[in-house]
Amino acid sequence: MGLKSIVLIVIFMMVLQGIAIAIVTRLNKEYFDGRPVSEYNLAINDLSKLKPYSALIIRSCYAAFLIEFFFAVNS
Repeated sequence: MGLKSIVLIVIFMMVLQGIAIAIVTRLNKEYFDGRPVSEYNLAINDLSKLKPYSALIIRSCYAAFLIEFFFAVNS
């Protein structure tokens, strides 16, 4: 498997993680609606109090997104 195909797989995984974040955020929109974007982390903290797995999905997708982004850039 060549480097280009690995980068394409990484980009595909990043897109899937973005979709997962969007779905979890939409399912829990009561925590995110009416808040400015600057308080997004506070909304995730509030979400983690009642729905810890939803917050874990969002946080782990963002963490993996950063790791994969740096991998794709450095390839």
